[in-house]
Amino acid sequence: MDMESKREEFRKYLEKGGALQALNCALARLYEMQEKPPDPLSFIAELLQQYADTSKLEEAKEVTPSKPNGTPIGNGALIEDGYEASFLSDKDDMMEDDGTMSRL
Repeated sequence: MDMESKREEFRKYLEKGGALQALNCALARLYEMQEKPPDPLSFIAELLQQYADTSKLEEAKEVTPSKPNGTPIGNGALIEDGYEASFLSDKDDMMEDDGTMSRL
């Protein structure tokens, strides 16, 4: 398997798992902030953790419907605070017609 094929396979793996979307969203949020956080790595890590937690919540909701503990938002996910709502709405806003995300 040549290097280009390996790269393409890895890219598809990251895309399928939602990693590229989450990273793009986190970087776009950081870029657009008026007041940048003192530790960008911690900021990105926190956003990625929230994204992972939200994805797990959405998966659990699909498997076993239960009484919502959070606030419903447009795409049916539940949120516990406004920060996640902002993160999720940014994620949805950045989706392009071909299903990829890019704001940078």
